[in-house]
Amino acid sequence: EDREAFLQAIRGTTKYGEITQCRLRRWRADGRLLWLHVRVSLVSKEESRQLIYLAMEDITELQQANLHMQALFDHMPGGVGIYELKDDVLRTVLFSRWLYKINGMKVQQFAVENQEDLQNVLPETFLSQLKREIIRSYEEKRTVYLTYPFLTAAGKQIYIRGAFNTLLEADRYRCYALLQDVTEEKQCDE
Repeated sequence: EDREAFLQAIRGTTKYGEITQCRLRRWRADGRLLWLHVRVSLVSKEESRQLIYLAMEDITELQQANLHMQALFDHMPGGVGIYELKDDVLRTVLFSRWLYKINGMKVQQFAVENQEDLQNVLPETFLSQLKREIIRSYEEKRTVYLTYPFLTAAGKQIYIRGAFNTLLEADRYRCYALLQDVTEEKQCDE
């Protein structure tokens, strides 16, 4: 699974020339599991060869904390998401398994295909609104509620209701969201 994510990151970089990311697990000689965050970028591309740069960071402690949080979130009857808004780019930090399931994707597949950037799965008009609401949530120090269309990996449109709370951390907004599928409710209203 990790090997495939790594190969997809390399393929994505060589195909599109953009920086891609993935997480890898490596067993150390002492038997401990090491988690690495890998960024892959294309340095040069010639007809017969390509030069690729890999930057690796040890994220073992962070990953262990995320796994503990993930275990808590996985038992909720909805979704929990943590997002970061920086330089007008909205990225995922953490999704509960429910959000991956509702989207019809595996965790690594979402990270590789979307590079954790929500512009690939949300309509542009809604994405702009969501960014404004995240900032408003912080400025007004209150929860913002939104219902929005979401296109799953299978191309099915569903509706998600979210409650968003935002904090400002250094140079980025960090948004905490509780999400629920309200597709049936929305269809009944129409």
